[in-house]
Amino acid sequence: MSTVRRSPFPATFYVANTMEIFERLAWYGFFSLSSLYMTSPTSHGGLGFSDQERGLLQGMIPFLLYLLPVLTGALADRYGYRRMFLCSFALMAPSYYLLGQVETFWAFFLAFTAVAVGAACFKPVVVGTVGRCSDDSNRGLAFGVFYTMVNIGGFVGPLIAGYLRAISWDWVFVMSSIWILINFIPALFWYRDPVVNTADQRTVRQVLQEMLQVLGNGPVVCFLLLLTGFFTAYNQLFITLPVYLRDYVDTRDLVHMLAAWSPALLDYFAAVNIPQLAAALPALATKFASLPAAEWQSLVLELAHHKILLPPAEMAAGLQALSQQQLNAEQLASQWAAEYRQINPEYIVNLGFATIVLAQIAISTFIQRWPAMPVLVVGTLVMAAGLLGCGLSGMLLVGGVTVVGAVVVFSCGEMIASPKSQEYVAAIAPRHQTAMYMGYYFVAMALGNLFAGLLSGFAYTVIAKQLNQPMLMWVLFAGIAVLTAAGMLIFHFWVQRLHLASPVPYTQS
Repeated sequence: MSTVRRSPFPATFYVANTMEIFERLAWYGFFSLSSLYMTSPTSHGGLGFSDQERGLLQGMIPFLLYLLPVLTGALADRYGYRRMFLCSFALMAPSYYLLGQVETFWAFFLAFTAVAVGAACFKPVVVGTVGRCSDDSNRGLAFGVFYTMVNIGGFVGPLIAGYLRAISWDWVFVMSSIWILINFIPALFWYRDPVVNTADQRTVRQVLQEMLQVLGNGPVVCFLLLLTGFFTAYNQLFITLPVYLRDYVDTRDLVHMLAAWSPALLDYFAAVNIPQLAAALPALATKFASLPAAEWQSLVLELAHHKILLPPAEMAAGLQALSQQQLNAEQLASQWAAEYRQINPEYIVNLGFATIVLAQIAISTFIQRWPAMPVLVVGTLVMAAGLLGCGLSGMLLVGGVTVVGAVVVFSCGEMIASPKSQEYVAAIAPRHQTAMYMGYYFVAMALGNLFAGLLSGFAYTVIAKQLNQPMLMWVLFAGIAVLTAAGMLIFHFWVQRLHLASPVPYTQS
């Protein structure tokens, strides 16, 4: 194997990656907690939405977020990346703040939409910068570095937001606004548009025509459809796993391990608001008195909002003792908090980001020697195994350890597959249309987010709760990933045949 000299990255590459960190701090600080925020009762500071309303929001808004880059990416190629960065920050900073101020479904929908429009201006430009600042000798590493920056923000953002939500949900949204405001500094003073093509004098109409021409590239369209399936499965870790952890996974094994190592950390990773829990118990005891045994699980799910997960029989015994005045609400709350407290879901999901931060560059360096498509197939299958592990965690006594392992496995699949998918699209794009092609990559993400949100809301409500088959829900998610991997394998052989049959070679990464 011949050794190719790797080109150095220009300064703009590092400035763009820095801005990516802060944008991800804002997004994941909010989005990693969004499922919990939207479905938590208003008495807990949440919005009190149903899981189907949650699924609709988490499907529709990210759909818009990832669909709009088809246009914003093309406009950035025409009018300049720096201008698009500044527009995006001007939209996102106030919109994140408004997310924490509104209370109704449609007001939250509108504020969330404003965040999505701002992020849609940002995404294709930062990825386009990475594409323009790299070449065949360093593109794999460039997207590996970029993906690591994504996950640094994804790791640190939820850690800070998880601490802030213990103070007040409002601070989660204030902090997201602050992260975006910080990004004005590098955008104004250090960022320079990479490799500006001064000969590019295309009109908006010509840009739109070129967007339509991309849709005539059959292999590109097929690849983007396959990526839709990939992102439908991928997003379940972020929108379904947090509520599944809260409602079904007993993480007391992790609590016991943490208590043995450093008891002081329990108040950070597994905090329970005992006064709030005690205040809620009398009403729950009254409700329990008229509830048949078959419906006790509904009260278990209500108590899960207080970060405790009880066996139904233990809950029944405690509430009966409270009704009979054998102990008071404060005593029962303290007892349950000591015995049944759970690790906050966002911290477990956050382990995936930590894994990627630690290992992404090494993995990207290792796998850059192989073509993108076979690597994507392997990564997607590894992700499917991780999704199955998430489901198993709700069935085992060591649920905490199991779900941690599942998240790490899932993240390994993500590290293998996701940067390669971006590298593949960047490689087949003409250099003056890099951001536009990446905009089409985001179309696949848009459709994946849409289907993921709608599927999450339906599957969690019907399969997990109504049918009481949460494992079947995760089998469904993993099955989508397996079918996507099979489709990618078929696509790979089809493209190879096109490459051999066509007098004009089809570009592959």
